[in-house]
Amino acid sequence: MNTQSRRQFMGSAAAGGLLAGMGGIIRPSAAAAKSKVAVVRNEKAISDRNICHPGETRKLVDSALEIVTGHANPKDAWTALGVTKDDIVGIKVNCNSWTFLLSTHPELVYALCDSLKTVMPENNIVIYERYTNELARAGYRTNKSSSGIRCVGTEETGGFGCGGITKLLTDQCTKLINIPSLKTVKGDFSGSLFLKNHIGSIPPNQMSNCHGNAIFCTEVCAQPDIKNKTVLAVCDGLRGTYGRGVPWYWKGIIMSRDQVAAEYVSLQVINEKRIAEKKKALPVKDYVSAAGSRFGLGTADPANIETVKREL
Repeated sequence: MNTQSRRQFMGSAAAGGLLAGMGGIIRPSAAAAKSKVAVVRNEKAISDRNICHPGETRKLVDSALEIVTGHANPKDAWTALGVTKDDIVGIKVNCNSWTFLLSTHPELVYALCDSLKTVMPENNIVIYERYTNELARAGYRTNKSSSGIRCVGTEETGGFGCGGITKLLTDQCTKLINIPSLKTVKGDFSGSLFLKNHIGSIPPNQMSNCHGNAIFCTEVCAQPDIKNKTVLAVCDGLRGTYGRGVPWYWKGIIMSRDQVAAEYVSLQVINEKRIAEKKKALPVKDYVSAAGSRFGLGTADPANIETVKREL
């Protein structure tokens, strides 16, 4: 993979998406039920000094899971998502220092892990990002041992396997949760959300391939080991941005089984704030639409999305 050219990588990603077209967990279509997206806020979950309240953050997770699955009991909710005690669940976070520290909040991720522990052993949970030191800097408890929740960078997981994806996903994880933070960017992307988050699942020397070619991120997500294993998408909106370098305490999360629908709704949340601040709304870019129309990753069609909002 380290010597693979950009064109070769993109070709293998597209082929992988086509081969996986009939499989996978999330496969919305016009004939299917609408993709449900939970939009849940809790003013008590985080202070305006970026201090999270673990108990109130857990309420966000439980409430969103109930909306998405129809089950108030966390164990029943995870079972409905297809998660079993024998699964290895990877949680792809985003440790971002873009203009200021804007990582996925550890408190939210560990609340999600506590919920997962109702159905599986904690050592079957693996929080990961590109580098272990990024996780540590963001406040995560790094751990490679055979006890406790694992938390490790891709550079320590055995390299990269099929399609240039980290072996953590190709060889270990059976299920996958995608959990970026709520933020906007300039240029080819409207926001740096779910589809862009898996740049951290490929070799560092391939990460720049998305510059000038946003569809590359969608092609990465179409790789079978990402496409077919994703069971849940969660956007951390406790603190995000609606413009470059502007902190915004939205104090909520967005959750769906369909990460494309979640991306679309997350952009609408950002746009509500931008309009309120008299800024131009961000467009839904082609790489988001193509995720559904070309790669079968979900739907960006608002007619096929059911958004359920809740204030705690």
